[in-house]
Amino acid sequence: MYLNVNAVIRPEVILPDEDIWIPKNQTVTVAGREIAGMIYLGNRKHFRRTQETYADSVIDPDLEVEDAPSGRSLSYQYRLSSMRYYTLHSYNRARYLDWLASDRAVYDCHESMIRFYLYGLERRFFLDSPPLEEQHAIIKEVERLLTRYNYMFGFQQARRELSYFLYTAHAMVQPPDKIEPRFKIIGGNMSLDVRVAIGHMIEAGQPLSSDWALSWYATHPDTQPLRATARWAFPEFRALFAQLFEKAFPKGVTVSPPQVPLQADYRAASLSFDASISPFKEIPDIPPRFNPPQQIGEIVHEATEALNKYGRFLRKHSEGWEKIEAYTLLPQSIRPLFENAAIKELQSWAGTVIDSGNLPLIEQIVEKVDEAPPEKITKGHTTRAANTLAILSIGMVPDPRLDLRGPKMGEPVVLFKLPEPVTELKEVSSRYHEALLCLMIGAFIAHADDPVGKEEHAALETYLHSVPVTEPERDRLLANLQWALSVPPNLAGFRRHLKNVAGDLPLKMGKFALCIAAVDGKIETAEIKALEKLYKVLDLAPESIYSELHALSLSGGPKTIPFANGSQNSGFAAASPDDQHPVILDEGQIASLKMETAQVSALLGNIFEETVQEEVSTGSNGSTDVFDGLDAGHSAFLRELLTRQHWDKSEYAVLAGRFQLMHEGTLETLNEWSFDRFDDILIDEGAHYDINPEISAKLCQ
Repeated sequence: MYLNVNAVIRPEVILPDEDIWIPKNQTVTVAGREIAGMIYLGNRKHFRRTQETYADSVIDPDLEVEDAPSGRSLSYQYRLSSMRYYTLHSYNRARYLDWLASDRAVYDCHESMIRFYLYGLERRFFLDSPPLEEQHAIIKEVERLLTRYNYMFGFQQARRELSYFLYTAHAMVQPPDKIEPRFKIIGGNMSLDVRVAIGHMIEAGQPLSSDWALSWYATHPDTQPLRATARWAFPEFRALFAQLFEKAFPKGVTVSPPQVPLQADYRAASLSFDASISPFKEIPDIPPRFNPPQQIGEIVHEATEALNKYGRFLRKHSEGWEKIEAYTLLPQSIRPLFENAAIKELQSWAGTVIDSGNLPLIEQIVEKVDEAPPEKITKGHTTRAANTLAILSIGMVPDPRLDLRGPKMGEPVVLFKLPEPVTELKEVSSRYHEALLCLMIGAFIAHADDPVGKEEHAALETYLHSVPVTEPERDRLLANLQWALSVPPNLAGFRRHLKNVAGDLPLKMGKFALCIAAVDGKIETAEIKALEKLYKVLDLAPESIYSELHALSLSGGPKTIPFANGSQNSGFAAASPDDQHPVILDEGQIASLKMETAQVSALLGNIFEETVQEEVSTGSNGSTDVFDGLDAGHSAFLRELLTRQHWDKSEYAVLAGRFQLMHEGTLETLNEWSFDRFDDILIDEGAHYDINPEISAKLCQ
């Protein structure tokens, strides 16, 4: 039906004393604007005094309407109790009519428009007793408004009034078992629909589900309000609460019914009327003194605490739930319930890397995890990357918390599959540490005569399969082997771990290194030098290397490499290059290597002696005790070295040459001295040389 109000309302025409409600399926024209229904029309001069309080949003077509001047913003500066259509300024009436003539969903509007519109809807719903079909239509319209304007800034009062209307209206038109749980308290009281639904379940002896238990707690005026974490991350909080609740109450919570019958009133948002609501029979009320069970509050607290870090992250990042870091902060039990596109992409990429056998650089992993390229690699970067991958059932080597060191910028890492997601770092066994040290010792020796031979590789892999560790630890050891073959171990990088080796383990590790050197049937000069360095760190006599090699020669080669590992076998098999021809070390070659090594040592000794004499004669006052334990040459060299934190290898070699020192020799000498004095190395060797900042600070004091 179409009704043109301007056409029928003339000076001689008198509107009925009662206001006219225009239903949804009718359209009227007011001040040249076509307006769909769901509004009241009336003439102010016909309002009876008793009707005055109901006239808030009644539109009087005879009142002047004036378009607002250009650029002038809409502003309602009226007290709530005095907001009436006829008290509005003419240009405010124009704005309101324009909004009504639109789809009533535009964002460019004032909060008072929504509230003004609601005043007519609530009057129709509660005072006019419209048919049930129209009641549902009004509820649907208010739901639309709340959805549309729910997140608009400055619409707090409108949201509260719309929500309060809905919570009450739903309780009146829906069967109690069809009411949905609510989790927000409105106006300091439990909403009517929650009271009706819970009262009905209690009266019927029906256990409360997790959602209804949470709804009771969250909307009860006497319980502690949900904390910020629960509000910011409510979907996640609700899911975790449900899991904890079902664990504590697998059959739900059954509550004894209260003896108070349900009674309710509706206080109009316009403050113009109160409506007594009494359609409920045999439903007990949930008065303020009838609190939810204490265990529910305890579960709320537990769920909130578990989500604290996640909630804080969301407060700092407006769309933080889409980030990888947010996913890692979720409790493991609810992660499958919340999909994360970024974490799926990371998991797919990592799976492709593992299947291909490629070794990505650590900065590639960090960029994937942090979603930003790193300027440098810190322990925090590697730890965060390892933790993130672990919850996806992917391991990363090296992990600075489990392995001997973490990866450096520009170094590759090894990814491998874990049997299950890991949410908390688990300590590895002492046998794992022992095997990892042996692995690095073996890889250090194997790299001495690059490239690593297939016999050396096979021997190390066979050893790792013989170690009595758990399968996850074995997988990590095998991944460390792959990494050690790609990134040659530096003795200075794990010597501090060797210093802690006690008992007969150093001797066994020395023999292990000898066997790795001999497994290919020949000993190179570089391997002898590497063995001598290792023996010094293990506090073993370097001269014993030759007698051990001689024993291997007499025995026809290392068919089995002896090593006590706690298993039934006393060693592991070391396959020879050809099973038909046993590995035999050339005794003459050993003697030749021994003589060559002695000659090199003598030559180096002469160089070091000349350097010391020169530095003593040119040093300040001839003092050699500036750095306890170092000679004058290395002391002078170290003074210059400490002027910078980073040295390119070529620059380092030039500096060593200035002091007539061999740069490889200085590296070993200074690191050994530093470890004895400070229990850590001074110079970290990677793509370049880095000076340990903590030791440097102590030396420069």
